[in-house]
Amino acid sequence: MIYLILILILSFTACTTQDKEKNTINTISWNKTSTIKTSDLLNNATYISLETTEESLIGSISHLRIFNERIYILDTYKQQALFVFTINGQFIQKIGGVGRGPGEFSSPQSFWINNDGIFILDRVQNQILHYDLHNYAYIENIIPPDLSPLSFCVLPGGEQFIYYFPNRAKNKLNDMQFVLADKEGKIQHLYYKSTPSSRILHGDAHNFHIL
Repeated sequence: MIYLILILILSFTACTTQDKEKNTINTISWNKTSTIKTSDLLNNATYISLETTEESLIGSISHLRIFNERIYILDTYKQQALFVFTINGQFIQKIGGVGRGPGEFSSPQSFWINNDGIFILDRVQNQILHYDLHNYAYIENIIPPDLSPLSFCVLPGGEQFIYYFPNRAKNKLNDMQFVLADKEGKIQHLYYKSTPSSRILHGDAHNFHIL
Protein backbone atom coordinates (compact mmCIF):
# COMPACT_ATOMS: atom_id res chain seq x y z
CA MET A 1 0.00 0.00 0.00
CA ILE A 2 1.55 3.28 -1.06
CA TYR A 3 0.49 6.48 0.62
CA LEU A 4 0.73 9.51 -1.59
CA ILE A 5 1.00 13.00 -0.15
CA LEU A 6 -0.30 15.45 -2.72
CA ILE A 7 2.01 18.45 -2.65
CA LEU A 8 2.54 21.12 -5.26
CA ILE A 9 6.29 21.26 -5.89
CA LEU A 10 8.43 22.90 -8.52
CA SER A 11 10.58 20.12 -9.91
CA PHE A 12 14.28 20.71 -10.28
CA THR A 13 16.16 18.28 -12.51
CA ALA A 14 19.93 18.23 -12.68
CA CYS A 15 21.66 16.82 -15.73
CA THR A 16 25.37 16.23 -15.48
CA THR A 17 27.75 15.79 -18.39
CA GLN A 18 31.48 15.16 -18.45
CA ASP A 19 32.25 18.79 -19.28
CA LYS A 20 29.68 20.78 -17.31
CA GLU A 21 26.60 20.58 -15.13
CA LYS A 22 23.35 21.89 -16.55
CA ASN A 23 20.29 22.65 -14.39
CA THR A 24 16.78 22.68 -15.81
CA ILE A 25 13.73 24.15 -14.04
CA ASN A 26 10.35 22.73 -14.98
CA THR A 27 7.64 25.35 -14.41
CA ILE A 28 3.92 24.67 -14.18
CA SER A 29 1.88 27.32 -15.98
CA TRP A 30 -1.61 27.93 -14.61
CA ASN A 31 -2.45 30.31 -17.46
CA LYS A 32 -2.72 27.55 -20.05
CA THR A 33 -5.82 25.52 -19.26
CA SER A 34 -8.12 23.35 -21.32
CA THR A 35 -11.57 21.86 -20.89
CA ILE A 36 -11.99 18.09 -20.56
CA LYS A 37 -15.38 16.39 -20.80
CA THR A 38 -16.37 13.97 -18.06
CA SER A 39 -17.12 11.44 -20.78
CA ASP A 40 -13.45 11.52 -21.78
CA LEU A 41 -12.42 10.45 -18.28
CA LEU A 42 -15.11 7.89 -17.38
CA ASN A 43 -16.09 4.76 -19.25
CA ASN A 44 -19.38 4.40 -17.39
CA ALA A 45 -21.15 6.07 -14.49
CA THR A 46 -23.66 4.68 -12.01
CA TYR A 47 -26.16 6.81 -10.12
CA ILE A 48 -27.10 5.67 -6.61
CA SER A 49 -30.23 7.02 -4.95
CA LEU A 50 -29.62 7.41 -1.21
CA GLU A 51 -32.43 6.48 1.16
CA THR A 52 -34.06 9.57 2.65
CA THR A 53 -35.24 9.51 6.26
CA GLU A 54 -35.32 12.11 9.02
CA GLU A 55 -32.09 10.64 10.37
CA SER A 56 -30.29 10.42 7.04
CA LEU A 57 -30.84 13.95 5.70
CA ILE A 58 -27.52 15.37 4.46
CA GLY A 59 -27.06 19.13 4.32
CA SER A 60 -23.71 19.21 2.50
CA ILE A 61 -21.12 16.72 1.29
CA SER A 62 -17.64 17.56 2.55
CA HIS A 63 -15.98 14.21 1.89
CA LEU A 64 -17.13 10.92 0.37
CA ARG A 65 -15.49 7.49 0.39
CA ILE A 66 -16.52 3.98 -0.62
CA PHE A 67 -14.99 1.19 1.46
CA ASN A 68 -15.95 -2.49 1.68
CA GLU A 69 -19.26 -1.99 -0.14
CA ARG A 70 -20.24 0.91 2.11
CA ILE A 71 -20.68 4.58 1.20
CA TYR A 72 -19.40 7.07 3.80
CA ILE A 73 -20.41 10.74 3.52
CA LEU A 74 -19.11 13.44 5.85
CA ASP A 75 -21.29 16.51 6.43
CA THR A 76 -19.00 18.99 8.19
CA TYR A 77 -21.10 22.13 8.19
CA LYS A 78 -24.81 21.21 8.36
CA GLN A 79 -25.39 17.94 10.20
CA GLN A 80 -21.83 17.65 11.55
CA ALA A 81 -21.89 13.88 11.24
CA LEU A 82 -20.68 10.93 9.19
CA PHE A 83 -23.41 9.01 7.32
CA VAL A 84 -23.08 5.36 6.31
CA PHE A 85 -25.05 3.76 3.45
CA THR A 86 -24.93 0.42 1.66
CA ILE A 87 -23.53 0.38 -1.85
CA ASN A 88 -27.16 0.37 -3.02
CA GLY A 89 -28.01 3.52 -1.05
CA GLN A 90 -29.80 2.04 1.97
CA PHE A 91 -29.20 4.09 5.11
CA ILE A 92 -27.30 2.25 7.88
CA GLN A 93 -25.94 4.66 10.49
CA LYS A 94 -25.31 8.25 11.46
CA ILE A 95 -22.05 8.57 13.41
CA GLY A 96 -21.48 11.47 15.73
CA GLY A 97 -23.12 13.96 18.00
CA VAL A 98 -22.14 17.51 18.84
CA GLY A 99 -20.70 17.73 22.33
CA ARG A 100 -17.67 16.99 24.48
CA GLY A 101 -18.59 13.56 25.78
CA PRO A 102 -17.17 10.18 24.69
CA GLY A 103 -17.67 9.72 20.95
CA GLU A 104 -18.87 13.31 20.45
CA PHE A 105 -17.18 16.08 18.49
CA SER A 106 -17.56 19.76 17.65
CA SER A 107 -16.32 20.01 14.08
CA PRO A 108 -15.68 16.86 12.00
CA GLN A 109 -13.07 18.13 9.56
CA SER A 110 -12.13 14.92 7.73
CA PHE A 111 -12.17 11.15 8.19
CA TRP A 112 -10.19 8.03 7.37
CA ILE A 113 -11.33 4.42 6.98
CA ASN A 114 -9.30 1.22 6.87
CA ASN A 115 -9.55 -2.27 8.33
CA ASP A 116 -8.65 -0.85 11.75
CA GLY A 117 -11.82 1.24 11.94
CA ILE A 118 -13.29 4.66 11.24
CA PHE A 119 -11.32 7.74 12.33
CA ILE A 120 -12.83 11.24 12.44
CA LEU A 121 -10.76 14.41 12.95
CA ASP A 122 -12.25 17.11 15.18
CA ARG A 123 -10.14 20.26 14.77
CA VAL A 124 -11.99 22.31 17.38
CA GLN A 125 -11.35 19.83 20.20
CA ASN A 126 -8.02 18.75 18.63
CA GLN A 127 -8.73 15.04 18.65
CA ILE A 128 -9.32 12.02 16.42
CA LEU A 129 -12.22 9.78 17.40
CA HIS A 130 -11.88 6.07 16.62
CA TYR A 131 -15.02 3.98 15.92
CA ASP A 132 -15.56 0.29 15.23
CA LEU A 133 -15.83 -0.52 11.53
CA HIS A 134 -18.70 -2.99 11.98
CA ASN A 135 -20.99 -1.77 14.78
CA TYR A 136 -19.84 1.90 14.70
CA ALA A 137 -19.29 1.98 18.45
CA TYR A 138 -16.92 4.58 19.86
CA ILE A 139 -13.54 3.07 20.84
CA GLU A 140 -11.04 5.77 21.84
CA ASN A 141 -9.64 9.27 21.42
CA ILE A 142 -6.32 9.87 19.66
CA ILE A 143 -4.20 12.93 20.38
CA PRO A 144 -2.59 14.86 17.47
CA PRO A 145 1.02 16.06 17.97
CA ASP A 146 0.08 19.77 17.63
CA LEU A 147 -2.98 21.99 17.43
CA SER A 148 -5.55 21.66 14.64
CA PRO A 149 -4.09 19.52 11.85
CA LEU A 150 -5.91 20.04 8.57
CA SER A 151 -5.91 16.39 7.48
CA PHE A 152 -4.50 12.99 8.37
CA CYS A 153 -4.21 9.33 7.44
CA VAL A 154 -3.87 6.15 9.48
CA LEU A 155 -1.19 3.60 8.67
CA PRO A 156 -2.08 -0.12 8.68
CA GLY A 157 -2.28 -1.41 12.25
CA GLY A 158 -3.94 1.75 13.57
CA GLU A 159 -0.96 2.74 15.73
CA GLN A 160 0.70 5.40 13.56
CA PHE A 161 -0.74 8.56 12.00
CA ILE A 162 0.49 11.00 9.38
CA TYR A 163 -0.79 14.57 9.82
CA TYR A 164 -0.76 17.59 7.52
CA PHE A 165 -0.46 20.97 9.26
CA PRO A 166 -0.90 24.41 7.65
CA ASN A 167 2.27 26.46 7.95
CA ARG A 168 1.75 28.70 10.97
CA ALA A 169 4.06 31.43 12.22
CA LYS A 170 4.40 29.79 15.63
CA ASN A 171 4.32 26.06 16.27
CA LYS A 172 6.58 23.34 17.63
CA LEU A 173 7.08 21.67 14.25
CA ASN A 174 9.88 23.97 13.01
CA ASP A 175 8.03 24.79 9.77
CA MET A 176 7.61 21.09 8.92
CA GLN A 177 4.14 20.35 7.55
CA PHE A 178 3.86 16.55 7.62
CA VAL A 179 4.21 14.67 10.90
CA LEU A 180 4.37 10.97 11.75
CA ALA A 181 3.13 10.38 15.31
CA ASP A 182 1.68 7.69 17.57
CA LYS A 183 -1.70 7.57 19.34
CA GLU A 184 -0.50 9.74 22.21
CA GLY A 185 0.77 12.45 19.87
CA LYS A 186 4.45 11.60 20.28
CA ILE A 187 6.30 12.80 17.18
CA GLN A 188 8.29 10.07 15.40
CA HIS A 189 9.34 11.95 12.27
CA LEU A 190 8.90 15.32 10.56
CA TYR A 191 8.67 15.75 6.77
CA TYR A 192 8.71 18.58 4.20
CA LYS A 193 10.11 21.86 5.46
CA SER A 194 7.93 24.60 4.02
CA THR A 195 8.96 28.05 2.82
CA PRO A 196 7.55 31.35 4.15
CA SER A 197 5.54 31.81 0.94
CA SER A 198 3.67 28.54 1.55
CA ARG A 199 1.95 30.01 4.61
CA ILE A 200 -0.81 31.29 2.33
CA LEU A 201 -1.45 27.76 1.01
CA HIS A 202 -3.61 25.95 3.54
CA GLY A 203 -4.03 22.80 1.49
CA ASP A 204 -7.04 20.53 1.47
CA ALA A 205 -8.76 18.55 4.22
CA HIS A 206 -8.63 15.36 2.13
CA ASN A 207 -5.17 15.34 0.58
CA PHE A 208 -4.20 11.77 1.49
CA HIS A 209 -5.05 8.97 -0.92
CA ILE A 210 -4.36 5.26 -1.23
CA LEU A 211 -3.17 3.33 -4.27
